[in-house]
Amino acid sequence: MPRVRREKCPNSIYHVIVRGNNREDIFKDYADCMCYLSRLKRYKEKFKMEIYAYCLMTNHVHLVIYDNGQDISKFMHGLSLSYAIYFNKKYDRCGHVFQGRFTSLLVRSDEYFVYVSKYVHRNPVKANIVDDVLQYNWSSFKAYMSEKDKLEIVSTERLLKYFSDDVKKGKKIYLSYVRNIEDEGEAEAASVLETSGSVQNDEEQNKKR
Repeated sequence: MPRVRREKCPNSIYHVIVRGNNREDIFKDYADCMCYLSRLKRYKEKFKMEIYAYCLMTNHVHLVIYDNGQDISKFMHGLSLSYAIYFNKKYDRCGHVFQGRFTSLLVRSDEYFVYVSKYVHRNPVKANIVDDVLQYNWSSFKAYMSEKDKLEIVSTERLLKYFSDDVKKGKKIYLSYVRNIEDEGEAEAASVLETSGSVQNDEEQNKKR
């Protein structure tokens, strides 16, 4: 069966999902997560892209990326290959770490951009890993609530401006927005993902752990 052509549009925002091969774990400990994030920082600087949100789950990753006119496929290939080399060496294994091609969904509107950030940040809550978004250490949400991103990966200004020009007020409103489970925007984001055949099964698998 031929591959579906990946939709690309220069200077756009994408919601990217990468999965472990056969839905296997790709993060086994603290060092693995930090290793992936350090590589994410390295490649976003190399390609001069902006990361608006991320969430590392046990067997998959969510990224919200502004491509800045660069080739997102080359960016993801470099990032994934770099991490796969590390992972295989550390665990004395060979073969694929990630499952096939990554999924990329073009963010076509400001509304969907805001919605999908919530979807990404609420992943650990929906998977019953934590009770509150602020309890999870491997997403970009804490960077939005802090004075600055300690890892220097996430660009927070664009998203927070949708809520207020005042940074402190914007953070407060965004926290309330992400914590609110009754929101049509999150349902829209989930519907798009499920229609695209993305990570619904992976998230169900995480719930069982």
